[in-house]
Amino acid sequence: MEILAFILQIMIILITIDVVVSIAIACGMRVSPYRPPVSVLRSITEPLYQPIRRLLPSARQTGGLDFAPMLVVIILQVLRGLLH
Repeated sequence: MEILAFILQIMIILITIDVVVSIAIACGMRVSPYRPPVSVLRSITEPLYQPIRRLLPSARQTGGLDFAPMLVVIILQVLRGLLH
């Protein structure tokens, strides 16, 4: 159980990093979404977001905000809480 809780915590950290990288890209900072570290990060986080994004309005309808990462973090936090 502790290993699963640890993995969930790592996923939450990766999602947080992904959000920060997305904000940096949106603000025009010199962060390329095609660099290997960003590509690896996205290959881990995007599969988690996709089912949530299908249920939510598109980012265009929400003023450019993507709520999928926040909802995934909430779900992961609930799962972690259930493990303890």
